[in-house]
Amino acid sequence: MLLAATYLQKLIVCGAILLACVASAFSQPTNGAINGSIKGTVTDQLGALVINAEITVRDRSGKERTTTSNTDGNYELKALPTGNYDVRVVAAGFNVFEQQNIEVKSGKTTALDFQLAIGTLEQTVTVKGSVPTQIETPTRWC
Repeated sequence: MLLAATYLQKLIVCGAILLACVASAFSQPTNGAINGSIKGTVTDQLGALVINAEITVRDRSGKERTTTSNTDGNYELKALPTGNYDVRVVAAGFNVFEQQNIEVKSGKTTALDFQLAIGTLEQTVTVKGSVPTQIETPTRWC
């Protein structure tokens, strides 16, 4: 009888340990396995690096995430839920670049480099104040 009780205790302890291991395995984070990432480099038409370019991704529900390219022209958006994204790149002096339906897969990094075209420089000048109603002009030249 004593042998059976010891065996039963060992069986219960082993079962509890096994149950704890299985529960622990299912409760561990997946380290991004349900997420993916997008990374790449932003350059101009001649291959020069574009720093401080703003890269924005938008998922199908309209949620956006934004980052900027670093001094090496590189960027990375980590921990993106799997799915399709529209990407928009904006940098001063360049045309806006947009790309649609970029797929982010579970546990994968999508390489996405951008080559921006040089844009036109636009300036807006806003004048505030009153304009004189009378302009004096010299009538005699010296």
